[in-house]
Amino acid sequence: MAKIDRARIQKIIKIATISIFVFGISALAYFESSRLLTGPEIEFNAQNNSATSSSYIKISGVIKNAVITNMNGRPIFIEPTGEFEEIALLNKGVNKVEFYAKDRFGKEIHDTLTILRN
Repeated sequence: MAKIDRARIQKIIKIATISIFVFGISALAYFESSRLLTGPEIEFNAQNNSATSSSYIKISGVIKNAVITNMNGRPIFIEPTGEFEEIALLNKGVNKVEFYAKDRFGKEIHDTLTILRN
């Protein structure tokens, strides 16, 4: 049987430990920086191009990675989880409800819901 060299085994363990540590730090940096790369996101629970006979509609959804949020130019407030719920008044005919979000790095997103009031 071959003689086990203790110094060599310790060196291999040291290199493996350092490699795992560097990989872990790299993975953490990637996941944390993904918000920088994607910017803000807006998801609605309401359907686009929907129709209603009501004079208002409740719009809810989630806005992620945003520090400034607006609906039709008016600030809206979001929960720490990103959830929001707003009421939009509707005129007869086609209504466009515009959403805007901006993250802390200046990336912006605009999204519009189109709703038909009968």
